[in-house]
Amino acid sequence: MLEKVSKSKSPLEMMDTIKNLQNLVYDSSTPFRVSKDMGNLVKRATGNLNQTFKSQLPPEYGDIVKQMSEDIRLKDSLNKVFKASDAEVGNR
Repeated sequence: MLEKVSKSKSPLEMMDTIKNLQNLVYDSSTPFRVSKDMGNLVKRATGNLNQTFKSQLPPEYGDIVKQMSEDIRLKDSLNKVFKASDAEVGNR
């Protein structure tokens, strides 16, 4: 997978590859199991890849990611409110 990062032809392809690698490391439900030391090494490596990647993008990239994160948080908050509201209506 690291080889795929180095051969990525576009920023989107590189970002997806890094994200997939991080998901393998950080998601406890994946079958990917390593020792704590190896996990820390891989986390540092993927973090460094991600930082290097981000530093090569225009400044607007950070603004877009920040706005997307805020939009996701808002969506999650709204979903919680409406799910609670739906449950109350169903119990009447």
